Amino acid sequence: MKAAILIATYNEAENIGPLLENIFQTIAPTLHSVDVVVIDDDSPDGTGKILDQLKQSTYGGKLHILHRKNQRGCGSARRMGFKYCLTLPVDCVIEMDGDGSHNPEYLPLFIEFSRFYDVVIGSRYVAGGAVAGLSLKRKIISLAANTIYRLITGLRIHDLSGGYKCYGRKVIEALPFDEFLSTGYSIGIETLYRCNKLGFTFLEIPVLFDDRRYGHSKFRWKEAREALRIIFALVSRYGRTAP
Repeated sequence: MKAAILIATYNEAENIGPLLENIFQTIAPTLHSVDVVVIDDDSPDGTGKILDQLKQSTYGGKLHILHRKNQRGCGSARRMGFKYCLTLPVDCVIEMDGDGSHNPEYLPLFIEFSRFYDVVIGSRYVAGGAVAGLSLKRKIISLAANTIYRLITGLRIHDLSGGYKCYGRKVIEALPFDEFLSTGYSIGIETLYRCNKLGFTFLEIPVLFDDRRYGHSKFRWKEAREALRIIFALVSRYGRTAP
């Protein structure tokens, strides 16, 4: 099978090179193939320039780079990326973070399980999943947030806020991205909510989330507040999801 790996970046100069190398090394021994699509929001640390150099020197047509000027936000970046991925001859699209917190070793599993499930979720909160490198406070906040998101939406997914997921091509083709409300962090939750409403099937597989080694987290409290606002708006407009 062929997959597109979708990554949105902002100031990931120290992480993006090792991540790309790890992705292609992981896929090389398998029967699968991947293209990597990176959307960079004009990173002031030179992430975009590094990507251009890697494309020219190492990855060629396997690496696709979308440079955004005067735009910010992982939500709008990922919507752009999903649309671009549909121009490629791929069977599925895997989204992952660009900071190294998502280990590429799981990529072959995502691709294999996507044969049988429409959406495959890398979950920190099912048996075998785990979080490393976060403080106890951040772990508690993350668990509490996911519990609140589930209660509001009715979704029976343990990890709604994780960013490591695989969608079959037909899922991306069916999602109404131009109607999405999210511009930031909440896009992951909104995407799962809309997938459920469209009747797609889900599988959660355990993954280890390992906090970034370099750079700083992009998450801010206002993102959590905005996510709640978006979730309430979705439920108000379309109702809670089916059990």
